[in-house]
Amino acid sequence: MTNTILDFALLYVLACLSIIPIRADGSKAPAISSWKEYQSRRPTQQELHSWFSGETNYGIAIIGGLVSCGLEILDFEADAPIRFFEITMEALGVGDLLRKLVRVATPSGGIHFFYRCSIVMGNQKLAQVLDDHGKRKTLIETRGEGGYVVAVGSPAACHRTNRPYQLISGDLCAIPNISPAERDLLLTVARSFDQVEPKKTVAAVVNTHFSTGLRPGDDFNLRANWSDILGPHGWKFQFERDTQSYWCRPGKLLGVSATTNYKESDLLYIFSSNADPFEPETAYSKFAAYAFLNHGGDFQAAARELKGNGFGQEDLFIESWKK
Repeated sequence: MTNTILDFALLYVLACLSIIPIRADGSKAPAISSWKEYQSRRPTQQELHSWFSGETNYGIAIIGGLVSCGLEILDFEADAPIRFFEITMEALGVGDLLRKLVRVATPSGGIHFFYRCSIVMGNQKLAQVLDDHGKRKTLIETRGEGGYVVAVGSPAACHRTNRPYQLISGDLCAIPNISPAERDLLLTVARSFDQVEPKKTVAAVVNTHFSTGLRPGDDFNLRANWSDILGPHGWKFQFERDTQSYWCRPGKLLGVSATTNYKESDLLYIFSSNADPFEPETAYSKFAAYAFLNHGGDFQAAARELKGNGFGQEDLFIESWKK
């Protein structure tokens, strides 16, 4: 028997999902003006019947967050690297985590992954790319507290393509719970696909009276390898994809906290907000990373040590270092 839109609505609310009606005009806009109150309470059966019975032609949107028992949705746009995300999860040995999530295909070719967690935040943009006009375009984001997505069961007219949302795997009435660590893993892997330049790059710059020869820091950038820099401090190599290597920070058993050779730059790019002494969304040269890990960010002390270890040329006078 084919379920009606009201049947879907009733099932969703029984499964601890807060929902609202949306317009069936491709806009995904709420069909009621007071929709935000359903960010903190689920609708009653009477409200569901008033929205979805009779002549009205509405779709359903599922709201994320605590009101839906910790629901969060990982939202991949059609041109997001969905397949590479799956390959990366397999490479990390956590393909089963991805497979247990509820998966919905969007009409435009994207994917929604549904899960519940004890930690849910507001909507987050995880991976972006610059378009032809230099503007940021989001590839992967979350829909959590305060956000919503169009639900399976909605009329095809709810999307501009006039195509329906389709359940690929799992059950929207039995969305799995995952741990905060598993959620963090999903989100950090998603962030690894960000194609926008880091907010900040830290590299040692030297002021010299003359510049014959090679400075110790520059020589170190050319000759050192990331394993020798990061490994002694507890960083773990995870895998390599294309020209980038993926690393897990100290104190974490599994995940992606940073990459090296980001965009073939030979830089360390940090994703994690818990990768002390590094800052998130920041790229570091080999010498800068070495200085932070071994000398508390004192570039002068790092340069002196490297010079004593055979890096650089004898005739280069180091006056001062700065970020």
